[in-house]
Amino acid sequence: MLASPTASAQSPGGSSGSRSLVCIHLLGGADTWAAAVPQSIAETSAWSRLRPSISSGPRLVTSGRGDQAISFHAALAPIAELYDSGRLALFAGVGSLEPSGSPKPPAGAMEHSDLRATALPGGYLLPDWSSESGALYDFPALRNSAQSSPIAVAQKSVIPRSMNAAERRMTAANLLRSSASVPTHGVSFPDTSLGRQLQQIYALIASGKTAGAVHSAVLGGFDTHSAQAPAAERSWGEFAGAVFAFQTAIENAGLASRVALYTDSEFGRSVVENAGHGTGHGWSSLQFVVGGAVAGGRVHGSFPSLAPGGPDDVTGQGAFVPGVSRDAYFATLATWHGMGFGEVMRTFPGVTSAAALSTVLL
Repeated sequence: MLASPTASAQSPGGSSGSRSLVCIHLLGGADTWAAAVPQSIAETSAWSRLRPSISSGPRLVTSGRGDQAISFHAALAPIAELYDSGRLALFAGVGSLEPSGSPKPPAGAMEHSDLRATALPGGYLLPDWSSESGALYDFPALRNSAQSSPIAVAQKSVIPRSMNAAERRMTAANLLRSSASVPTHGVSFPDTSLGRQLQQIYALIASGKTAGAVHSAVLGGFDTHSAQAPAAERSWGEFAGAVFAFQTAIENAGLASRVALYTDSEFGRSVVENAGHGTGHGWSSLQFVVGGAVAGGRVHGSFPSLAPGGPDDVTGQGAFVPGVSRDAYFATLATWHGMGFGEVMRTFPGVTSAAALSTVLL
């Protein structure tokens, strides 16, 4: 899924060849089936009957650079544009699996506790496979009535473990000040929580202060057990606007091949719409990966049948067995980021050989 470009020339973004990851945690268990599904499914009357209110809104269809037409939620128009131009890949059928590959959900696989992230003081999150010496950044200057969410950055060289709390805060404040004047090259980031988070992450990466780090942002609003349609419109709209601005700024800064943005969510949601016009907890889901090193405009992994009651549906409501483990998904990203395969196998129990990554890596 992610190409392995040769080390690029020295640039303002940091040392030659350093690669940065940006994770957006879609909190609440995102209904990614509402976000993007094969057009062959979205256009059927059966799909409309399963999701009468959720599937009733306008859709956008594009085949990207693959041979499968994808139907995107209308609020994701900027994401569909990235997909169509080959800068965004869809990774379908992702979910937590036992290392043995058992078709039964592991403990917590369909619960909010399965974040695969380290919860840090102040509401910060970091992917649980990234450095434990995460540097914490809070942005009081950017907070307004919309309350910007916190951002975390993991990189040992940014804020060493030996620093005490006061030193960490001072170092973080200095990093913020030194990156405040980084130009956005004509890009206006949305004045939303995620827009502000990604603007700050862009500034840190482009300034070279956190090049090569794993950055983390959060977007909530996905725990949609009722009234899902308007909530999805808001959440996916905020996601699309912020991600498109971030990717455009990264490209304009000449950093596209060395920065990859990806999503994670605790679980997918059920296909069947409930009486409250929402969805229950599911298992398998769809994730987004964006960047200049991404084999974009294509679906990696595969969509489940999305027909409830089949052999891969563990609840009867459309909660499907994943085709790709989250370990394999994360290991793909970690390997591109620079993690050696020995460490990959120690970090991700479900990945026991390079062959586990062969279906998603170029």
